[in-house]
Amino acid sequence: VEPVSHDTQLSELIGTVAHAPCGVPVVGDDGKYMGVIKKANLLATLDREGDGTNG
Repeated sequence: VEPVSHDTQLSELIGTVAHAPCGVPVVGDDGKYMGVIKKANLLATLDREGDGTNG
């Protein structure tokens, strides 16, 4: 899985994370590992950005 930059836009991350078989690593400008974005984390973030209801 190719890493993404720490400043990658959320709209760009959605497809990358959705198609990744595992979490997507995040790296800084210096190429050092900063963390990982998992599908569940991304979905939770998107849910928080909405109104929190399911319908």
